[in-house]
Amino acid sequence: MGKKKKVSLYAEVKEGLEEMVAIEKGRKEPVRVHRFFTSVDIRALREKAGVSQRTFAAMLGVSHRTLQDWEQGRRTPTGPAMNLLRLYDAMPEAITKVLAEQPALAS
Repeated sequence: MGKKKKVSLYAEVKEGLEEMVAIEKGRKEPVRVHRFFTSVDIRALREKAGVSQRTFAAMLGVSHRTLQDWEQGRRTPTGPAMNLLRLYDAMPEAITKVLAEQPALAS
């Protein structure tokens, strides 16, 4: 068996900072880019769907109050809700079709 090279915490942090500087200066592409949604973005997604706050909240599996808080900038979506917003942004027709088939949203 081969020995694993021990890397110090300092070396890891230094490497990360050097990578960050290279990305900022355009010498390197980031490995992963996260899309975050502002209150304006979330409202635009809902309006693009052509549904009420209550219906959009149900589509995302969150409370109506939570969606209101997002749209008014009092809270920010995280975790699964943020991922659903990313999916909806990328494929609105497919997501609407799938989520609209839920019996609770059929009204």
